[in-house]
Amino acid sequence: MSLGDPEGSALIWAGESNAFVCSTVLPEGKEGVEGVELSGKYFENAVPAVESLVARAGFRLAEWLDLIALGVERDEL
Repeated sequence: MSLGDPEGSALIWAGESNAFVCSTVLPEGKEGVEGVELSGKYFENAVPAVESLVARAGFRLAEWLDLIALGVERDEL
């Protein structure tokens, strides 16, 4: 994570999140969810993935705010 490269940090996070969503929430691609009621097993599989991503985003936001407040840089989360 780098205050000097906010776009780079955001791109890393977006790539990680996208990979996680593709492998966990959309394992069959968009075709697996188009025209299908998203409930039951899909919902049960997706909820933990989404909760994990939201939690991770919260930790990253907290770290980012710490870096701003302290004016320091740390390794990637």
